[in-house]
Amino acid sequence: MTGAIEGFEQGLLAERKNLEQEALELFANGDEQEARDLITENVKNRLLESLSLGMDLSDEIEEETREKFGLREPEGRDNPGETTPASSQPMAQGGSNDMVYVYDEDLHEFPREHGSFTEETKRDRDNCGVKPPGNQRRSKTRND
Repeated sequence: MTGAIEGFEQGLLAERKNLEQEALELFANGDEQEARDLITENVKNRLLESLSLGMDLSDEIEEETREKFGLREPEGRDNPGETTPASSQPMAQGGSNDMVYVYDEDLHEFPREHGSFTEETKRDRDNCGVKPPGNQRRSKTRND
C-alpha cells in the first residue's frame, strides 16, 4: 500500500516541473485563463486519480483481510432502551456500557447547561454540591 501511494506521489513530483513551465509560458504570453485552466484541469485529474487509487487500495486490503481472517460482525448487546443494531455498536470489549439517556426530568427546565448527561455525570454533579440546571431562575423571552 505504501509503495503504491509513494509511487503516485513520485509521479506527481515528476510532472510538476513541466506543468509549472508550461503554465509560466502561458502566463508570460498573456494567456492567463488558459494557464489557470491547465492547472485546474491537472489538479482535478490528479485528485480523481488519487481517489481512485485510495478506493482500489481499500478494496485490496478488505479482500486480503477477508481471505486471511474473515470479516467479523459484532454480536451486539441487549441493553434496556437501546435501539442501536449490532452492526453499529462498537466492537471493542468493555468500556462501552455507559448508557446515555435522552430524557431526564431534572433537565426539563430551561435554561440548562449543555453537555453529557449520563448517570455517572449526574452522580458527579449531585455529589459536588452544584445545583442542577433545573433549579436556576428562568429568564424571560419574547414568548412569555
